This record gives sequence, C-alpha cells and structure tokens, in this order.
Amino acid sequence: AQSFNVAVDAFYIRKKEVDITMVYSPANHDHLVSYIVSYGIADKLGVNSILNFESRNYIRYGSNLLGFTHGDKANNSDLPSLMSVERPLDWGITKYRYFFRGHKHHKERKDFRGCTVIGMRSLSSPDKWHRDSGYVGVHRATEGFLVDKERGIIAEYSISL
Repeated sequence: AQSFNVAVDAFYIRKKEVDITMVYSPANHDHLVSYIVSYGIADKLGVNSILNFESRNYIRYGSNLLGFTHGDKANNSDLPSLMSVERPLDWGITKYRYFFRGHKHHKERKDFRGCTVIGMRSLSSPDKWHRDSGYVGVHRATEGFLVDKERGIIAEYSISL
C-alpha cells in the first residue's frame, strides 16, 4: 500500500505540469499483481498508459525513442540492438534513444552506441528470495524522467521511501 501511494503521489504531482504516459513492463515474479497495480494507478489518475504483457515496449516522442523492459530477459548490452531491429524506422529518425529497465533494483546508466540504458530502483521491498540471496540494503524509490520532445532527457526525479 505504501509503494502504491508513493507512485500515485509522484504521478499526481507531475500530472499537473506535463502529459504522463505510464508503461507497464511485466515483472519476473508477479505478472498479475504488478499489472493490477499499474492498471489501478493509470485508472485512478487518468494518465496515458501502455498496459500489455510484451517484454519490451516503445514510444517515439519527437526526437526521442524510448524503450521499456523489466530487464530480466535481455542483457543491457543487447537492448540498443534490439531497439534498432524492433523499431528500425523510429531508430532512423530519432536523435535520442533511451532504454529504461528495472530488475536489478539499483540506479545505473550506461551509454552504448546510439542508445543509453538506464536502470532504475524499485519501490518493492525485498521478498524472501531476495533476502536469502543477499539482495538487500538498496534504497526503495521510484524514478521519473522529464523528456523534452526535441532535447531528450532534461530532468530526472527520485522519490525515496
């Protein structure tokens, strides 16, 4: 409930200022629960949304091609080439290309030829598997990015629990 409220509040604050599109990326542990939460947030706030069970989703926004994935299937280094193959026309006409992913639950950013891959933190608390495996101690947070139609990412936001 706390994570849901933080996500709703974060979207609500930004919704007053900019158009928001929320993209659902199926998680590797809880496909249905994360879908229902995403649907609930999008419905409650009336924001644009892409809610499907595809491993990767894309949005072309002006000079930007934005890719989204949970991140548990393809390697970071493969995401730019997957983007170029799966969206060749958009790849060819855009200047800025970003792939956003979760899965590892920590912030990271890596520039590849033609595309930047951005790893984001998670609002979820560690479950038994993560605790047993030692994946603990990372700050829980939600991430947001302000993308200018012609200049790419111009601001980033983090809201921690």
